[in-house]
Amino acid sequence: MKKDAKAFAPIVARGTCIVLAFAGAFVAAAKPPANNDTVDNPAPIEPTKGVVAPPVTRGFFGDDGSIAGPVVLWDNGAIDTAEAMACTAPGTASTLQNTAPQCLNTFGFGLAAATLRLADDFTLTQCAQISEVEIYAYTTGATVPTVTGAVVTLHSGQPFCPSSSVIATVNATGASLLTTFTTTYRRLPTDIPPGTGCTRRIQRVRVSTPSFPVLPPGTYWLSWAVTGGNFCPPVTILGQQGKPGANARQSNGVGAAFVPLFDTGGGVACPIPAPGAPQDMPFVLKGSTSSCGPCPGDIVANGNVDVNDLLAVISTWGACPGCPPVHCPADIAPAAGTARSMSTTCSGSSARGVRAPVRRRRRRNPPAPAARLDRVRSPPLLRARAAAGRTLATAYRAQPRTAAARLSMMSVPAQRHCPMATPTS
Repeated sequence: MKKDAKAFAPIVARGTCIVLAFAGAFVAAAKPPANNDTVDNPAPIEPTKGVVAPPVTRGFFGDDGSIAGPVVLWDNGAIDTAEAMACTAPGTASTLQNTAPQCLNTFGFGLAAATLRLADDFTLTQCAQISEVEIYAYTTGATVPTVTGAVVTLHSGQPFCPSSSVIATVNATGASLLTTFTTTYRRLPTDIPPGTGCTRRIQRVRVSTPSFPVLPPGTYWLSWAVTGGNFCPPVTILGQQGKPGANARQSNGVGAAFVPLFDTGGGVACPIPAPGAPQDMPFVLKGSTSSCGPCPGDIVANGNVDVNDLLAVISTWGACPGCPPVHCPADIAPAAGTARSMSTTCSGSSARGVRAPVRRRRRRNPPAPAARLDRVRSPPLLRARAAAGRTLATAYRAQPRTAAARLSMMSVPAQRHCPMATPTS
């Protein structure tokens, strides 16, 4: 199969990046890689490709094939359109609507780990721990489940955006992976006679994700690929070209940029206006909801440590209120039992808890202004000051370059805690 040129550029859409080029900003939609299973270029049947079906009970999975006790945190959409299929193993269809007005053309988008990856976003409305990711794949003509491995990566934002980072990655094989056949077959509307449209049976791939942390509410991205499977059908809704708000993406290899995922239609016979119909990919997240763990840096409690927290610290810089002082939200590193940076003198107490201000003694006979100016302009004095500056600079450079070390070098007056009030009986 041919591969598209790698001149990728994101489009402006929900959750996408904007690329600036030359003197201004421009946006262009790039076609996804050509390694997909389409009506125009169908994948060959591979009846001998596969492995012995794994037992239902293995590793962390329960007897029903799922982790004990998880709840569905997110379902990105269904692929089953519920028409009956008269195959050797009876089931239902996932129908590719390749006739007008939908004019769709793609049975499935490639996700083979060696060359391709898929990505899509999800939103959590409360803190949650994802313990299982459920994805889907098929190999045309397979008679037993074929997926033997999967790579699932959790991103803080859209992959390859400058503001996005990888939160965790799972490379699942063996006991951390469970592949089973579903009873859903990807087919065309014309695959009605018994025994037709049965070559693309969908496999369900369950991946254990023990390294995924507890996530605060927010929108995240998931990217994935499988070993032993070739394609995955998009979210399918009868009467529609795709899921509303669809924004899935596809990469043509490890380290390659993710581009928007479109079904470009059936050509002249049944076209879709460029760039095509946006698609979403099916996946299910299972796990448990929980209370968010402590996050000291999240002062404004928005689920992130960001510039808003920095501004909160700056705007409340100084002593925490109260006497004895109480903890204030911006004081994220309080001393044991007290809060930091408290220089307020407690009511009714002496200044023993606070350093007294230094009073400078005024000279009785200050030199005349002209004399002071001559002293400032004195070459020996200028040379002495320059030498002192070089000495200080050398000493500063010799210090460790940590934030704590630099702060300790700042000439901030020493501050002490207010004395604790003595309890009375």
